[in-house]
Parts: sequence; structure tokens; C-alpha cells
Amino acid sequence: MESFLSTVAANGLENAIYKTVAFFDVLDYCLTAEEICSRLMGFQANFEEISLGLAMCSTIDTDGVYYFLKGRGELAKMRTDSQMHHNGIWKKVERLKWIFSFTPFLKGVYVCNTLAMTQARPGSDIDVLIVTARSRLFIVRTWLLILTQLLGVRRHGDKVEGRLCLSFFVDEDHVNFSQLLLKPYDVYFAYWLLLLKPVGKSPSLLSSNEWMRGYFSEEILARGERVRDVVLSRSFLMKFWSKVELLLLDWQLGRACAKFVAMGRPQGVVLEKHCLKFHDQDMREIYRKEWEERTTS
Repeated sequence: MESFLSTVAANGLENAIYKTVAFFDVLDYCLTAEEICSRLMGFQANFEEISLGLAMCSTIDTDGVYYFLKGRGELAKMRTDSQMHHNGIWKKVERLKWIFSFTPFLKGVYVCNTLAMTQARPGSDIDVLIVTARSRLFIVRTWLLILTQLLGVRRHGDKVEGRLCLSFFVDEDHVNFSQLLLKPYDVYFAYWLLLLKPVGKSPSLLSSNEWMRGYFSEEILARGERVRDVVLSRSFLMKFWSKVELLLLDWQLGRACAKFVAMGRPQGVVLEKHCLKFHDQDMREIYRKEWEERTTS
């Protein structure tokens, strides 16, 4: 466990609860007691213990349902007001699941970011992580870009709300994300991975990321490690598809690298043949600094 997480555990349950609530406060979000239990940082405790800890924590307040830092009661209203919209976006995800069932060489699809963290609000898109078969990433990306564009459900330009954001692709051999972490620690990415929501029959990725044990207890990780059947990729005409993959790789990486340089090489962008991550506005370091300010003052 990393040093700052060791400090979380050493300082006890109330400290772990506060640091957990404070992190989501950075995202302008509040939590239920059940959510605190399933997202508790650096500590293991059951629901009863957490409920008692919340009652004893003088820096946390509640409206009876949601818990938030003192003076941040507006977060409960924000969450209540956005709940109907959030539910509507999830219904749209259910309607779009069929798209992925027709995608060749697909291994898994996961809703991530704001929707996965139960934060979707008006204006939010549907961020997804796509896991592909080995050496088929660019075929899958091209297929999905074309299909979602034709169907009018892909985010592009100013068409954002309720649309699929195809900004993160990785192949099945590279689902250990340790190389993408900020140093010395990356709380946001840890929660990003913990709260991924599989779409259809997609395997959990937690067992491929041992570094998560430094952020959450075995009980919390086991809860997220549900066994799911893997989406079967198509295996016909393998030599043909390998040639297609190489052609698409050269074309797409060339265009992406040129754009990457023109944008000033943003930190959140990864351009590799096994991983494409187009998060040019990477807020992780800002979130981490704001969280540190809340928890060290």
C-alpha cells in the first residue's frame, strides 16, 4: 500500500470516511452510506461500522439520505435534481447495447467517468472503455466510429449530450493500467477503474490490476470482481483481418499523432498500437491537488 494510503488506514475509520467523502466533494458529488461502504478508501469496514463512523464524524453532514462535507448541502439537491436525467441516460445505454453485440473482435465494453460514478447531469455524454481482441484494436475502432456515426449516436463537435464518447480503446493483453497512473498516486484513476460499469457480458478488469489493492480493501475489490462471460470475438479470415488491422493502424495513428502534436502533447492522451486514450483534458492532477487541500487543511 502506498504511503498516503497507509496513513489513511493508520488514522482510523473516521479518517478513511472523511477522505472518501472529500474526494467526491472535489467532483461536486455526495454519497449515500451504502456508496461510502462500497467506495471506502484504504480501510475495511462493514455497513454498521461506517454508519457509526458517519454519526461520529463532525466534519460530515447529511440530509438523511446523502452525506457531504459541512457546508456543502447543495450537493444533495444537485444530485436529487439530476437523478431523473441520470436514469434516462442509463435507459439510453440499454437501448444502444445491441450495437456492441454486432461488433467483431470485441472483448468488453464498460461505461466509465461521470455516468459510471452516478454523476450524469444535463449535458453529459456516455463515456465508454472498449476492450478488443489482441491486435484488432483499429478494426474495432473503425467499425464503431462508422456505425455510431451512421446511427447518429456518436459524440462529435457540439453534439454531446447522451451520445457515445469512443475515447478509450485497449486490447485484451493491455488491461493492466498501471502505466497510465499519475505519480506518486492516482486516486481518480483508482475510482475510475473501481466504478466501471460493464455493458452486456464483459469481464471485470480488477484482477488484472493488482495495484488496486493499494487503494481499496479486499472486500471492496471482491465485490466488484463479479464473474461474467466474455464476449466472443470472431475468428474468421484471420490473415485477412491482420492485414486490415495494420493498414488501419498506420492510417489512424498517423492522423492521431499529427493532431496530438498540434494540440501541444496533452498529458491524458495515449497513442499506442495496443492502447488509444483520447482524454486531452486530463483533470486528474487538479482533482488530486484539490483533494489534498481538503484533507490536509
